[in-house]
Amino acid sequence: MTPETGYGLARRLATAGLLFLLPLSGPAQELAPGRPTLRFDLSERLGWKEGTDVNTDEEGLTATTGLGLALNSATIASSLSFDAHVGLRKNLSNGERSVRNPAMNLAYGRENLSSALNFGLGYRQSDVNAVDVNDDIETDVVQFGTGTRQNIFSDLGFAFGRDAPFGGNLNLGYNETTYSGTDDPGLIDTERHNIGGTLTFQIDPRITALLRAGYDDTNRTGNGRDTLYENIAAGVSLAMTETLTTDLFIGQTRVTNSGDIPEQTQDGFSFNLSFIEERPNGAWSGSFISDLNDDGIRRTTARIDRNMALPRGNIRAGFGLSQSRSDELRPLYSLAYQHNRPKSSLDISFRQAFTTDDEGNEALNSRFNISYQRALTELSGFQAGVVMYSTDYLGGDQNRDSQVDLNLAYRRNLAEDWDLVGGYTHNISSENDATDRYDEVFLTIQKSFWRRF
Repeated sequence: MTPETGYGLARRLATAGLLFLLPLSGPAQELAPGRPTLRFDLSERLGWKEGTDVNTDEEGLTATTGLGLALNSATIASSLSFDAHVGLRKNLSNGERSVRNPAMNLAYGRENLSSALNFGLGYRQSDVNAVDVNDDIETDVVQFGTGTRQNIFSDLGFAFGRDAPFGGNLNLGYNETTYSGTDDPGLIDTERHNIGGTLTFQIDPRITALLRAGYDDTNRTGNGRDTLYENIAAGVSLAMTETLTTDLFIGQTRVTNSGDIPEQTQDGFSFNLSFIEERPNGAWSGSFISDLNDDGIRRTTARIDRNMALPRGNIRAGFGLSQSRSDELRPLYSLAYQHNRPKSSLDISFRQAFTTDDEGNEALNSRFNISYQRALTELSGFQAGVVMYSTDYLGGDQNRDSQVDLNLAYRRNLAEDWDLVGGYTHNISSENDATDRYDEVFLTIQKSFWRRF
């Protein structure tokens, strides 16, 4: 993708599930898989944005120069990728200048028959109220207000004994989130460290014993609540039949909360039973999980899912029931549907998950995406998408927060490596009884430079 789709359009269209290849001509489709490639992107964008929840440097008429760089290299045993993009914006209405949505990602992986190593490092900056495709509905809640959010994250993973009776893996992660330019006291800087590992002992081809441990330490600045999650569990993986596999883990969990509250520690058992049954046109899968959440409250969830291949796509549907000590029994739904035709594609997804916010309140996150793309000619295409994201708090003073993001875009190849993109975005945010919205129209011309080695 080009810089505009990287820091502007792509943030919205990727959220709506629209980052797919259009059947348009261009050198990008001629690159041979596995050959090292270098790409430089340049774009110029004019946009008009107005609303009740807009940063001052975005409001009115703006001109943004987008710069992007991407490097990809792969061999049979290793892969390396790097990409970075940034927008240099000038507000033509008030003269303000700003750096928009800088981001960088570095990933390296190496593997052989017996072991594997992977490493990732990244940085991104975005508006506080931006619906981000990287948000995890199992940990994040809907956020509002002006200002910027910065994320620094890294991960390191190592696996050994992949072809031996005894093996295992170790994963380390780090994530730091900071906020600037906002006066919302609910936006708290957070630093998180996590370590997880599993040892495997293959008893025979059908039975594998496992021992795993997890450590997750979340520190919040100021009046934030610090959370330490520790778990150790023993389990077994059974190949019941040629198509049915079952995993069972039983362990112990400890959750310690401190910081702006007196230190509190909760201990309890953890239980995880899952299965997968392969079928000719898909698979049945299910799970039953009972564990303590970040606030030390036990939540028990049972789910069942069905994945099925269709003549022109795929569908995955699921249903579950979940209950905690402080909440009633609630249903959980999930759906992922994809339909492909020679010149168009339709994607629909819906998913729900429980989480806890920075104050320890339980919440139910729901995300609904629908996206459609169509190639109008060999040189042009149309994209549309809607994202609805809501957080329903189960306790405390807050009720329900939600966002709706509508995106429309038209793209046309002007010449070799030259593209014209025009679009419209409409966003509505609701927090308790307050509603904010903004509208934006834009026109972008962009060019990509490719180099193969």
